[in-house]
Amino acid sequence: MAQLLKGKPVADALTEEVAARVARLRERGVQPTLAIVRVGERPDDVSYERGASKRCQAAGIKLEVFALPADCPQALLMDTVAQVNADASIHGCLLMRPLPAHLDEEAACAALDPAKDMDGITGGSLLGVFTDRDLGFPPCTAEACVRILNYYGCNLEGADVTVVGRSLVIGKPVSLLLQANHATVTMCHTRTKNLSEACRKAQVLVVAAGRPKVIGADAVAPGQVVIDVGINWDENAGKLVGDVDFEAVEPIVGAITPVPGGVGSVTTAVLVSHVVEAAERASDGGAAEPAAANAGEGRPAGGSAQLAPEDCEPAFANLSCSAFAARLAGPESVPGGGGAAALAAALAAALASMVANFTTGKKKYAAYEQDIQRILVEADSARERLLKLVDEDAAAFQPLSQVYAIPKGDPSRAAVLEAATQAALQPPLQVMGQVAAVIDLLEELNQKGSRMLLSDVGCGAALAAAAMQAAAINVFVNTQALADRDCARVIDQECDRLLADVSRAQALADAVTAQLR
Repeated sequence: MAQLLKGKPVADALTEEVAARVARLRERGVQPTLAIVRVGERPDDVSYERGASKRCQAAGIKLEVFALPADCPQALLMDTVAQVNADASIHGCLLMRPLPAHLDEEAACAALDPAKDMDGITGGSLLGVFTDRDLGFPPCTAEACVRILNYYGCNLEGADVTVVGRSLVIGKPVSLLLQANHATVTMCHTRTKNLSEACRKAQVLVVAAGRPKVIGADAVAPGQVVIDVGINWDENAGKLVGDVDFEAVEPIVGAITPVPGGVGSVTTAVLVSHVVEAAERASDGGAAEPAAANAGEGRPAGGSAQLAPEDCEPAFANLSCSAFAARLAGPESVPGGGGAAALAAALAAALASMVANFTTGKKKYAAYEQDIQRILVEADSARERLLKLVDEDAAAFQPLSQVYAIPKGDPSRAAVLEAATQAALQPPLQVMGQVAAVIDLLEELNQKGSRMLLSDVGCGAALAAAAMQAAAINVFVNTQALADRDCARVIDQECDRLLADVSRAQALADAVTAQLR
């Protein structure tokens, strides 16, 4: 008889850990808060909301529910998402899906701030999974699978794991989370030839095919650990069943998750862990407290850490203006457009700092003193980060340039090239994120900063717009070369979301120009 990997002990342990972290945040005056946006009264949505509410209560997390009518217009949904994005007291959001057919679900998901996306539905969150970035969070169900394995002591390091399923909701994210735990992962799907044989070879089998009982006795082997992610209603049996035929498989394998009572019961606990981490990031400027029951070592490793030199050998940010321009004009590939974009963005941030420095302490702007001080801190931080990205961009590109020296017939070339390309696109993508924050600061300075430096606000906005566009170009040149088109798509979507801020920066620059003419 197989060991039952029940979800409740995993969920309870995680909730207890989250509650302790919430208590520490409350001592600092921070109340972690989750928003649930629900359209209509679908029974499964209401049921999940009820479970999430209980879990939030157990962890000490505040819950705000935005219940919209089933026939709500798209504009109301988008306004609600925008309201959640703008409310600093809300740290995370769960948008219940699927939405009614008359609503544009993709647009609603894209509008959600990735930093508040608790279930990996935005392009930015999926980008974090694909490219090892702390942006958003992985889908709760995918992370729940790994947490169950870790809780029950399944040693994933070097283990052969087969994942049946390739969706962006579970299959691909869970495979990357497993790789972050140093497992050797094989991805399959329902059209895989000899699927049963591929499954039998695995030490750990994760099934997320979306089809009831697709895995039977012929597809498993003695001693295997089986994670059944599926949840389907069997009309003949009158009960919920998984993607694995439990009755046929359970006598053979070593351990298996039940349905119900397995993976699904852990997802709300993962959800609240995401909320507390989002609150920690927001209160600590991006640094979250390490979790004792972490699903992996940070985000899934995409190979980039091995390719980007840690010592970041180039030091172009320390060059004089004339020396940097001379290096940029030279025949070498670094520094290049990515570094130039980062430098332009750093100059935009510097102008924001200058305006804030000039404004602070002035009696005329005393009502804004606290805001100006905050802007100064944030602008200085952005400038420092962007200057580091000048060098990180060069460091990330160097391995990519070396890959092209590998003979085209070398079997390792494709994998190394893919990893190097993903590494090369990360610095300009991070530049775009920093620029978006700088634009926010410049818009605020336009309202609260000294009018004597209005021209500097406009110059900063113009530089920010140029930096954003330049950085995007350096991302797109790499995504078009990626073999993993799903990865490329989510990165491109995140770029498009950030590029929308160019219009804000340009509008600010145009407004300042009009005032000065």
